[in-house]
Amino acid sequence: MLHSEEFKQSFGGKYKRPFEFVASALRALGAQTDGGKPLHVHLKRMGQPLFLWSPPNGYPDVRGAWLSSSGMLGRYNFAYALTHNTLSKTKVNLKAIAPSMGNAMDALSMRILGGTLPEQQKAVLRPFADQYNLAMLSALMLSMPAFQLRG
Repeated sequence: MLHSEEFKQSFGGKYKRPFEFVASALRALGAQTDGGKPLHVHLKRMGQPLFLWSPPNGYPDVRGAWLSSSGMLGRYNFAYALTHNTLSKTKVNLKAIAPSMGNAMDALSMRILGGTLPEQQKAVLRPFADQYNLAMLSALMLSMPAFQLRG
């Protein structure tokens, strides 16, 4: 089974559940958090309120359950709130990740996406890097399809 083509093709095909998205965003940016109510509110808006799934089978593990327009909007809003430090008792220090304007895009993409971006994607994000707008640059990277996929 592990050597089958189907197994190889399935890599990267699952999207993170909202909880996984929030946890991985917090980890990627080295956030300091108490894990309190603002995070719970965002999880609820994304469709995965903590401990409220009634059936004993757990939250769905298929992309269709999480990739609705409202679910994606919830992810974008969370990424924006996190990177702009508007979540109560949850803070990120983006300048610690990208201390200089010259390497901001590469430093953030290594931390958030685990590698450097292709030139086409860099071109789209360059205006934010050139302005040293770390919050918006980070929010956009957290919103990219590459960050939404499970590794």
